[in-house]
Amino acid sequence: MEPEERKELPAPHNLPTGDFYLYPVVASIVKAEIRERTVVVEWSDSAVSEFHFLWLRDNCPCCVHPYTLEQTYEVVNAPKNLRPAEIEVVSSGALAIEWEPEDHKSIFHPGWLKKHCYSNQAPTSPNMKSVSWDSSTRVKPDEYDWEKIIRDEEVELQWLQSVQISGCALVHGVPQTDPAVGEVANRIGVVRHSNFGDLFDVRVDFDPVSNSNTGLELPPHTDLPTREYQPGMQLLHCIKNNVQGGNSTLV
Repeated sequence: MEPEERKELPAPHNLPTGDFYLYPVVASIVKAEIRERTVVVEWSDSAVSEFHFLWLRDNCPCCVHPYTLEQTYEVVNAPKNLRPAEIEVVSSGALAIEWEPEDHKSIFHPGWLKKHCYSNQAPTSPNMKSVSWDSSTRVKPDEYDWEKIIRDEEVELQWLQSVQISGCALVHGVPQTDPAVGEVANRIGVVRHSNFGDLFDVRVDFDPVSNSNTGLELPPHTDLPTREYQPGMQLLHCIKNNVQGGNSTLV
């Protein structure tokens, strides 16, 4: 018996997704309802997705820069009592949410919403659990020396475990050259290519392709959340800085 051909429903026209990708509608939204802290979506393929209020508001497709399509909404400023006042599946098949106490409306492309469902993700490895921290329990990240890392596999393992458990670590003594950060990355894994290239310079440009190429302060954020729900490891290499500002905040 030949496998059944996968059919794609027509995508809603002129409906922004907040990124540069196109999302076919492989299942339509049958029903959506508001729960205590989440919106539950039932799909025509019998799947069920659950999205937290804050996640939906943070991913509103209209709250992006018109050229870079990077987020402009600062989720840290979201009201603590943020919740949908009303939701509906509109004629285009999209999910529309009216927020309160904010006077704002978000409209989610069904193909995008289906693609970014995180309800049924595989659990993380139980062998090494992450540890939550804040400024009262952790003053600064664990620190390591690059020369010791490349000479001693045990030190290298400690460094990687620190990143896995706490999410960050500082490495001193990396050569002050442009390719050095790529050499560090290739030592521990495969560098993923993006439209920004393998390496990306954070500097002010007159024709920016990213918010990081402007003089704007960047609040705590996650890079490329519209492309990969759980980002991989990122390496930031400060080669030289002779100007004021540019401090990094870890959350």
